[in-house]
Formats: sequence, C-alpha cells, structure tokens
Amino acid sequence: MNDNMTKAQAAQILRDAPTASFQTGGTLNVYVGNDAISKMPADIRTALNRGDCVTFDDGSKQYIDTNMVIDTNKIGSAQYTWDKTDTRVKHDRVLVTIDADGNRSTKKIGSVYKK
Repeated sequence: MNDNMTKAQAAQILRDAPTASFQTGGTLNVYVGNDAISKMPADIRTALNRGDCVTFDDGSKQYIDTNMVIDTNKIGSAQYTWDKTDTRVKHDRVLVTIDADGNRSTKKIGSVYKK
C-alpha cells in the first residue's frame, strides 16, 4: 500500500484480486494475486507430505494414506514385501480425494517401506 492510497482503495484492490485458499487442520492458507496462487500447488504438496488433510474452497478434501502391500497367495511373513534388511515392510502411498458430495477416489502415488 503506498502513502497516497486510502484503506478503502487498498481493500477494493484486495477484493478484486484473484484469491484461492486451502485449510490444514486449524490453519487457513489464503493466497491473494496470481503470483501467490502459483505457489499454492507446492504448498499443498508440502502439507500432504507432512501428513495433513487439506480442505479446499469447494469442500473437497485430500490426504495421503499408506496401505500395506500383501500377497494373499502366501502365508505368514512371506505375505509381505520386505526391504533388504528385513526390518521394514512395503506400503503403497495413496492420495485419497473426497469431493464435496462425499464421493471418495484413490490414486497410488508411490511406495514407502515402514516398520
């Protein structure tokens, strides 16, 4: 805001600027202006990788879940895919999306080994 601009003029500029937001837990992340909005996907990725559930303006939500990889044709510990040290088991990382109507969709986005 420059010295010659009134608070009302500054408020009008903010109202007219493109905005987008998402929520993680109790924190509302608001982006004002095209430059800020272009940063939003990276910040959403960071929040998801941190384990947060991200809620969007339209009411949809996303989070990353992990599902253990199991071969049901085998028995005992042979069902699991172990790492080279036999201390951690393979899990699929799954992006879960719940739209505003409550419809749930999933997409595998990678794998990780967990204890």
